[in-house]
Amino acid sequence: MHRTLLATALLVGTTGAAVAQTAPAAAQTGYSAGDFVVRLAASYISPLTPSSHIDVIGGKVDVTDGAQPEVDISYFVTDHISVQLIATATRHEISAKNTALAGAPYNLGSKLDLASTYVLPPAITAQYHFFPHSVFSPYVGLGIDFLFPFDTQENTATLGGTQIVQKVGLSNAVGPVLDIGLDYNVSGPWFFNVDYKQIFNQVTARVHTALGLVKARVALDPSVFSVGIAYRF
Repeated sequence: MHRTLLATALLVGTTGAAVAQTAPAAAQTGYSAGDFVVRLAASYISPLTPSSHIDVIGGKVDVTDGAQPEVDISYFVTDHISVQLIATATRHEISAKNTALAGAPYNLGSKLDLASTYVLPPAITAQYHFFPHSVFSPYVGLGIDFLFPFDTQENTATLGGTQIVQKVGLSNAVGPVLDIGLDYNVSGPWFFNVDYKQIFNQVTARVHTALGLVKARVALDPSVFSVGIAYRF
């Protein structure tokens, strides 16, 4: 009898240990220190252009909105703090409105198209995640943005047989970034993300025209709204 009880106890103990060893670990919710996160998003970039100045001919610089895919990567230094690098490129149309060239004798109208350009605005942002281990994880961030215009194409409109805008040169810019967003842990390592960044920078343009050199300065200050999916490694 005692031997039977002892054998039963040993069998139960051995079986319990085996089950404990083979039981799968609980799935991680949210983020932890050491995690890498890659995100693919659709981004809409809207330059606010709160102020601008155009030498000689006056008026205001206007820059159109743009939409493009965005890829970013984040690394969690601690459970709460991550560092993010984003990269995308957007195309924008640049024009001058209500300049002195609108009326006689030039009669170029209230809007003078200057050029189109692509802008590469890589940004590095440090983010603080309030509830990193929760399904819903809001965060705020602060960082720096580097703006690089490229592949600028001048408007080919002519005046008296001469191209009005002959060359446009745009400066690079550096400015601070404010960031706010929310991650939702959909399942396992997959996340849904909504993010808003406000960038502050100023760009200088040198516009060579048929009438001479015109310089313009514009506070571009683009707003970047992104929606995407992310994967945690």
